[in-house]
Amino acid sequence: MMWAIEWGRNEALSASVWHLTMVTWLLAMVATVASWYAARHGILELRRLHAATAILGLIFVGLYTAILWTSVAPTQWNTWVRAPALMSWVLVWCWPAIVSVQLRHKLQKTVQRSRHLEE
Repeated sequence: MMWAIEWGRNEALSASVWHLTMVTWLLAMVATVASWYAARHGILELRRLHAATAILGLIFVGLYTAILWTSVAPTQWNTWVRAPALMSWVLVWCWPAIVSVQLRHKLQKTVQRSRHLEE
């Protein structure tokens, strides 16, 4: 399949959709930077989670860049975004919930051991 994608503002998007997508692109950039920072300086047990989230954010930044600044059709773009969207459910919604419960249990055991040592 030959790809003939031209760079420039995507005229297939209405002005309101283009602006909304631009805001989404900016938020994806902020989330990527915040996640990367957390991966480098955050709680040790959460660093892998934040690194994976940063990588996923970078993928979304690339996808939003494509829809904003190339001639890709929105229907084609939607097929590209499906797999990363599915991954976001795991990385952004499921994994943090699981890790937070695991950390709570770990902290609870540490506190109980500490109290036991004080007695």
